[in-house]
Amino acid sequence: MLETREHILITAFTLFMEKGYKSVTMSDLEKETGLTKGAFYHYFKSKEEIFIEVIDKYHLKNRNHILTEYEKNCSFSEFIDYQIKDISNKIVRMKKLANIESPDPFFISLMMDARKYYPDYIEKVKVMSQNFKQKWQNKIISEQKKGELKQDIDPDATAEILITLGMSMFKYLMINETPEHALEILARQFSQVYNLIKK
Repeated sequence: MLETREHILITAFTLFMEKGYKSVTMSDLEKETGLTKGAFYHYFKSKEEIFIEVIDKYHLKNRNHILTEYEKNCSFSEFIDYQIKDISNKIVRMKKLANIESPDPFFISLMMDARKYYPDYIEKVKVMSQNFKQKWQNKIISEQKKGELKQDIDPDATAEILITLGMSMFKYLMINETPEHALEILARQFSQVYNLIKK
């Protein structure tokens, strides 16, 4: 049995994904959670408060920007495979959490809503993006030192290229490609870049 707060957040996450922030009302949230108004307000005082916590919990805090022990020690080729698997696992978790077969277009809409209705969202994403790029840079530099990657590649520019490729998944999701097909394309793109930068 889920704790009440977690139940509210998962229900809100699903509603915000399906209907968009603006269309979801507090009455919708109360009805879908099955809580009385008083019980609901014990945990959250406003829709904005719930929305911010949903974005924090299921989007902003769901990112690992520090190299794990495995990532530190694996080859760059294995590191790339690991990133693909990590994205795949996140998609599977989101499908289960929101009970939506193809959550990705909805998730893109959710991020667009966050830009409008979450005051600190853009600043938090900037910090998150910088940390994520640093993670890729650190791995590139590490593998240059070990001799797997060419010495003359720019770690900053290479990290940007690989991250931009990852973001290109959204292009395929926006035209209703399946997440699995988008991941397959991304894996091929990563493989091509790796072939160009390996020694």
